[in-house]
Amino acid sequence: MVRNSDLASLGVIWAEVLAGMGAKVHQTDLEARFRLAAEDTLQDRIFHLHTGKVKLTRSTSMGRDHLLEVLGPTDTIGLNALTDLSAGGGQGVSHPGQRTSTVAQHPEKSGTEGLDSTHRSAGQTPARMWFSSATTLEPVRLDWVLVTDARDYLEKHQALHLEVLRALNRQTELLYQRTMALRDVDVPGRIAAALLELMERFGQPLEAETTSQSQLTGESAASDQMSGQSPSAVAGLNGENPRESGLPTTGVRLPHGLSQLELGQMAGASRETANKVLADFIARGWIIQKRRSIIIVNQERLRYRAS
Repeated sequence: MVRNSDLASLGVIWAEVLAGMGAKVHQTDLEARFRLAAEDTLQDRIFHLHTGKVKLTRSTSMGRDHLLEVLGPTDTIGLNALTDLSAGGGQGVSHPGQRTSTVAQHPEKSGTEGLDSTHRSAGQTPARMWFSSATTLEPVRLDWVLVTDARDYLEKHQALHLEVLRALNRQTELLYQRTMALRDVDVPGRIAAALLELMERFGQPLEAETTSQSQLTGESAASDQMSGQSPSAVAGLNGENPRESGLPTTGVRLPHGLSQLELGQMAGASRETANKVLADFIARGWIIQKRRSIIIVNQERLRYRAS
């Protein structure tokens, strides 16, 4: 997949911008399934993720949500607002009384101060509206700044501004490459590609995970032998034993937090089709599916299927 190393530079550059903006930067923690941006509302903030995952979705003409992408640590949301110069000085917004919040859910929750809705005066035009909605898939920590503050800072640091625009251009090119690569691939190929992309971004090597779990189990067993408890009983209390549960000792776990419907949306398929494709991958021994997570056992076959 075309991502990661090239796009990481954008996160590094934006982190440098945030470091220079000082008190203009706000940090907050959000709960899972919190919608921090809603499509077709004013895009007046830029978000930078530290932890957790966020999904970007766009409603179709039929009223269904289509999952565009899953973002994670170092990713930014809303940088494209910097390229719109239609609203000089950021004096942008809407009609009297129109809500212009980037947060569409639970603005009263603790940890979200400054993200609440506001009303703007008449006679102003919005700089840009959100193209997609952004919703947290798990608890998230992020920084956010106002677009107007970011523009003011970058106007005084032209070299850094140019680096941000260059990184945005690279991001656009890579996204076009990804689209072209998948244009002639069938649905199973697109689902295989989506799994590989999630693996590259969020995958956790199962071997390391199993090793640490075995160490913990061994320590527990040693202590419980002194107390007269059976090690096997302790293992059953502490959770699954990979060997006894039939899980592989090697592979990559994807704790993606997506439903089968959302996985299907990533590939432009229905939930039913995604379910059939995943069942086929399981039958072939390429993946193992657990609740809200998938273990990739055979990366090579998935890469071949995605090509």
